[in-house]
Amino acid sequence: RFLVICNDIISMARYAGAGTRVTPETMAVGVIDDVGPGGNYLTHPHTAKHFREEIWEPHTFIRYMWDQWEAKGKKSCFDLAKNRVHDVLAQHQPAPLPDDACVKMNEIISRRQSECED
Repeated sequence: RFLVICNDIISMARYAGAGTRVTPETMAVGVIDDVGPGGNYLTHPHTAKHFREEIWEPHTFIRYMWDQWEAKGKKSCFDLAKNRVHDVLAQHQPAPLPDDACVKMNEIISRRQSECED
């Protein structure tokens, strides 16, 4: 659980440390012209395309309002981390070892077995 919480802290620090990207695409001056004063940026296609790039979402930190948190079961960050650990362990598919690694491991096992027999 501790590693999952630390992972969230590191992720948050990286997000905050990356700063704000300022490019012609992120400034979207054309969108400002399109929407105009008092307009709704949330319905503009540019917003739909880019808004997820600017949001950081933790796995374990609680960012709900109190009543939302209660409605979701009053789970602590430790409870959420425990759930995350179970999810990762249940879904993890380890990458297969390279063939040469398997050969070397089998050689080591064979050597050790023969040493034990002696």
